[in-house]
Amino acid sequence: MDMEGGDDDDQFVAAELEGWLLKDRDPFPYFLLVAMEAGSLIRAIALMLAYPVAWLLEKSAFFEEAALKLYVLIACVGLRVEEIEAVGRAVLPRFLAEQVRAAAWKTFSSFAPASSQRRLLISALPRPMLHSFVRNQLGAHHLIAPDLHATASGRCLGFLKRPPPHQDLHRRHLFNIPSSPASSRHEEQLLFSTTTPTLKYLGDLQFISSCARKKDGDEEAVCMSDLDSPVVFHDGRLVKRPTPAMALLVFLWMPVGFILAVLRVFLCSRAPHGWWPALARLFRIRIIIKGEIPGRAPGGKGMLLVCNHRTLLDPIFVSMGLARTVTAVTYSVSRLSEMLSPIPTVRLERHAQRDLQRLRGLVEKGSEVVVCPEGTTSREALLLRFSALFAQASDHIVPVAIRTHVSLFHGTSARGFKAMDPFFFLMNPVPTYELIFLPMLPPFMTTSCAAGDDGLHVSRFQVANHVQQLIGSTLGFHCSSFTRPDKYRFLAGTDGSVTPRHA
Repeated sequence: MDMEGGDDDDQFVAAELEGWLLKDRDPFPYFLLVAMEAGSLIRAIALMLAYPVAWLLEKSAFFEEAALKLYVLIACVGLRVEEIEAVGRAVLPRFLAEQVRAAAWKTFSSFAPASSQRRLLISALPRPMLHSFVRNQLGAHHLIAPDLHATASGRCLGFLKRPPPHQDLHRRHLFNIPSSPASSRHEEQLLFSTTTPTLKYLGDLQFISSCARKKDGDEEAVCMSDLDSPVVFHDGRLVKRPTPAMALLVFLWMPVGFILAVLRVFLCSRAPHGWWPALARLFRIRIIIKGEIPGRAPGGKGMLLVCNHRTLLDPIFVSMGLARTVTAVTYSVSRLSEMLSPIPTVRLERHAQRDLQRLRGLVEKGSEVVVCPEGTTSREALLLRFSALFAQASDHIVPVAIRTHVSLFHGTSARGFKAMDPFFFLMNPVPTYELIFLPMLPPFMTTSCAAGDDGLHVSRFQVANHVQQLIGSTLGFHCSSFTRPDKYRFLAGTDGSVTPRHA
């Protein structure tokens, strides 16, 4: 549907987010994620308990907006607006992207944001929750959505600044009704300027599009790579979109899962190494081992096992796969994790020369050392850039490709309490590790680097890139040039640096 009312050089394509662009218009999952990630577990449970009341309000034609206000009050009151924005940047985009309707996105994205056409989205959800997703993944220039009332210090009061505008926005355009003079948002001032722009409104799809959707039954979600910007990094503990049924399942499982995780951690950390496979089977920890398990290096020397980094437990599962003890090198690991570790750990300082000498010393003593050159965990199907430090530490290097499978909780976090990462991973009903041992690198790639003759045959950077590509091709992961600071800058607003702690 086109509206002609101005110069064709100034065009907007407008669409409603909930109910048209997104498959499910229920806002509950997104408020639950805000309550859990920006608030606490208690706040999330309170929102879950309020769901029956909100559901009844939604079913009433007179109190539909009251359900949204109830969600906002419970999920947001007392939180800093910047914390809600952080969840909207790091957690929500993946769940929102999974709900984008393929047919709707094909129509909406056909209006290119180049030249004279601008995309505008209308939503009833609070602006801080959507701003990052709308700008980055959907490529929209403007978002018309309610803001949150906040104190001077930035604490949310739990109320929307104004009623959701999407119900009467397109009516004002269609019938040329001027916008309220009380509106202060820049987007609305631009949209409702003296020269009315051409508006291509795709909002409710009205009768024709609704009938077409029912006829086709097209509920297929868009492929993530088809969005303007794919979701590369994401945070948060929950694996699946927390619909009311899924959220109830998660909350009911949590006490059982936590007890199970504690048993898994403490029994495995105290049991002899030979008992680990039996304990893993007993507690339903699945380990899949592929490839040829490497023997010990000749001459009593040690070796480096170079892995991609999925969780903090990578070295422990590599040790289980080898059926012998290894040494894990760590950087920003909590003292609790070091205390509970059943294998030796050595802390690095992120000082190239000192770390290199420490790695060489371990290898020369005959230790088999697990090193993760990415420098941080990555839960996505991509590999961060590999540090080249390991290429100079040993001439016996074995790449190990690691894939993990979880059903309820992610075992990594950029913003959360990192000491809980292993517990969350082991809270899954059947946490799964897949280890693929690859052939040892040939001597011509490692000997000169280990001797310090970088560039004689193959440089340390070429070795690092080769190992990254080898692991990436084995797992089907994309090899990226992203680094640890890139990840933390996006997810947590920091560069990921940690102040060294001295014993």
